[in-house]
Amino acid sequence: MKRLAFFLFCLCSGVARAHDADVIYVLVEAHAEHLEETVTLTASSLGQLAPVDADGDSELSQADLDARADSVRVGVWEQMPLSAGGKACVRGDERSTLREGFVELRAQLSCGEGELRQDFRFLSILPTNYRVVLGSQLDGERNRAFAQGTLTALSISRPTPTHLSQERFIERLQDGFARCFTLQAVAAIFLLFFTAKPRPSTVALLVLGMVGGSFLMLPGFASGLTLSLSAIALLSKRQDPRVGLAASPIGLGLGLIGAGGPLLEVGALCLGSTLGLVLISAPSVLIGRILQRRPLALITTQRVLGAAIVVSFLVRLG
Repeated sequence: MKRLAFFLFCLCSGVARAHDADVIYVLVEAHAEHLEETVTLTASSLGQLAPVDADGDSELSQADLDARADSVRVGVWEQMPLSAGGKACVRGDERSTLREGFVELRAQLSCGEGELRQDFRFLSILPTNYRVVLGSQLDGERNRAFAQGTLTALSISRPTPTHLSQERFIERLQDGFARCFTLQAVAAIFLLFFTAKPRPSTVALLVLGMVGGSFLMLPGFASGLTLSLSAIALLSKRQDPRVGLAASPIGLGLGLIGAGGPLLEVGALCLGSTLGLVLISAPSVLIGRILQRRPLALITTQRVLGAAIVVSFLVRLG
């Protein structure tokens, strides 16, 4: 009844003023473990996309649809691919049903994370007056979009998750922890505590920079560039009592690694990074105190760490 109501709503909509034979209606709904997509169109429209008249009597029957399931899959479903985050969704359980006055096609799709996007390529086969009305109902969020002519690709809005699964939480927690142990991150943190006094303000700036950076989705080189510039600033100002302020951009550079996503995921990412920072900072402070008694060894170590950060960035950039 929900699908029939959607069909009738679109049919009566002022936007879809064209004859119903020129309009194809698509509805995407969210279920527990998958998405379900329903395509509603006339028999004549389906006949232009796939040879479905199996018995050649010019009358479409349920037997014709059952016999030509492969033709429907190739002519319709494969010509309207749905993807999530740039990766194709896996389609299954395709069904074709003859209704009174129209044909209903349904399929289940399993999609990953990321933006949903669907390309109605079959519009290039149909006359230019054809249009697709795409409706979506995902977790209570309803949207409608239109495709026609050369404008065939449409995005489907996904609501922001209000909960975080245990698996996803652990995954993002591990991501946050792991990013603290990249070569650049370890070298930058050691260089910071070899150069600046391990005051609470320094630690706070490091963590705040990391949290702020975790919300920013910048190009991949941004993290390496930020850490490299921070290392250069530390080496050039190592005698400056305000050198601890460099903790903030170092934290920012660390936070930019794998940054972005829903709020709850970023929270898990930051929590993992905080644990990683604790494990790295403790030995770096202890080793730094030992090196403070050996100025030559300290300066040499600082330069080696700074060079490692910059060279690592240049290698990845190249």
